[in-house]
Amino acid sequence: MAEMAVLGMREVFISGPITSGDADRFVQFAESHKLEAARIVLDSPGGSLLEGIKLGRAIREKRFFTSVGAFDDQGTSSNAICASACAYAFAGGVSRFLDRSSGRLGIHQFERSGGLSQSEAQLISAIVVSYLRDMGVDAKAFVIASATSASGIRWLTPSEAQELGLVNNGVQPTSAEVRIVRLHPYLRLNQDKSSGTIRALFTCGKGTLLLQAGIVTDPEQSALFGDARWQKRSYLEIDGRETAVVNGPAGAKPEDSAVWLFRVLDSKQAADLLKASELGVWIDGFGAVRAGGSMDLKPVRSEIADYFKQCLSSYVRR
Repeated sequence: MAEMAVLGMREVFISGPITSGDADRFVQFAESHKLEAARIVLDSPGGSLLEGIKLGRAIREKRFFTSVGAFDDQGTSSNAICASACAYAFAGGVSRFLDRSSGRLGIHQFERSGGLSQSEAQLISAIVVSYLRDMGVDAKAFVIASATSASGIRWLTPSEAQELGLVNNGVQPTSAEVRIVRLHPYLRLNQDKSSGTIRALFTCGKGTLLLQAGIVTDPEQSALFGDARWQKRSYLEIDGRETAVVNGPAGAKPEDSAVWLFRVLDSKQAADLLKASELGVWIDGFGAVRAGGSMDLKPVRSEIADYFKQCLSSYVRR
């Protein structure tokens, strides 16, 4: 690792080939600078594959973000590259950013000076595929890399990298789980984004579906968004269509690091949610400003349908 620098205790720039011991040096660097949240900006032609994976796991353990760029980038584009082993370090970011103004992200076959035996190649392949799966990356990325000679580089466009899951631009897949409080089950949906988190809690109440929808940021932001002097109205959006609108400051309440909208859903709203691709949670302020965000429902449709069916089987059909 030729150079490591930190800017404003928020961005860490790593450049140069990835060599043995870099992951440990990175951890020491992060701990000595007391980094609790950071974006790791990479500019490397590659190097040791296994060290790149180790570095990626260290980045993921710290819950840091990654992007491709250089410390001296200027203007609207970057000449930085993150190739070969660097791409695996990049995959360690919880949020992984790449766009047309970023540097380039490239993959290819792994190799070792002197060659690899068949058993060695199989072992390393298994390590790489397992790592990609753990990082939430499609194993197809390994197939594409394997089809590219070790002497060449397959440069991925931002859209290709996003399709493979190598890039998420700060948006995590929506998760769903049923939890139990005081013997009552509820469905918890959660989607993390670099700008904040959208959360939805569905509970049953005597044949009624209750929704507690939250904008999770930090105590300062939630206090601002939930301030009665700022709120004009609050509402949900189901596939972009407004519903459950409450005018005035009574529709959203701040609590610690979140602002919550409490709504009782009718049968039409429940049925619409079963078919929806997106749920938005919004608060309009005075002026042309609104706070909130949207949640992707496509990955959790089956969990929503199962919970709704059990809760409201009298009028909601799968």
